[in-house]
Parts: sequence; C-alpha cells; structure tokens
Amino acid sequence: MFQAILIVMQVVLAVVGIYQFGLSLFGLYKKKSKVHYEPKKSFAILVAAHNEEKVVGALMENLKHLNYPRELYDVFVICDNCTDRTAEIVRSHGMHACVRNNPNLRGRAMLSNGC
Repeated sequence: MFQAILIVMQVVLAVVGIYQFGLSLFGLYKKKSKVHYEPKKSFAILVAAHNEEKVVGALMENLKHLNYPRELYDVFVICDNCTDRTAEIVRSHGMHACVRNNPNLRGRAMLSNGC
C-alpha cells in the first residue's frame, strides 16, 4: 500500500515537472516586435509643491526629458504657500507655476486663479 502511494506521488510530481518544463519552452519563443505608434494625445502633469526648492529643479529636468514630444504635454506646479524659491525655479525651467499665498487655505483645493 505504501509503495502505491509513493508511485502515485511520483507520477503527480512528474506531471507537474513536465508541465513546468513545457512552460519554460514557451518562454524561449521569441515574440514578434511591437508596433510603435506616433504620439498624438496631449496631457498635463500636475505637481503639488510646498517649499520644494531643493528638489523641484531636478524634477523639472526629468520631466523635460520624457520620451514624448514636448509640445504634447504641459507641466503645472501648484506652489501651495511656498516661502522659498520653488515657483522661481519652476519658471526658470520654462514650466507653469501656480502660486497661492493664503495660509488659511493651505492644503485645500484651488478654485481658480488664472492657472
């Protein structure tokens, strides 16, 4: 009886092993090259910032080097009660900076101020 159980377990493990080996063979199959389409969609990137003077310059540089046409996306940085040069740095990189200087509304949504 014990030998029959061992034989059944060996058969089950052999089937699982063959299944795994078959899956690994499909991994060797080279896929067809993907079709690359020209970018057509435009979008906006919104960045919320509060006193991010030390890191916003590097972020703006990285956003300039996206693998997407620059004329198809805009970057808006919302400077929420910043007391440093965050907005100035954003503008020096050619991006849009929306500045809010109302401490009573800190962290709350901006309705409309021309951004």
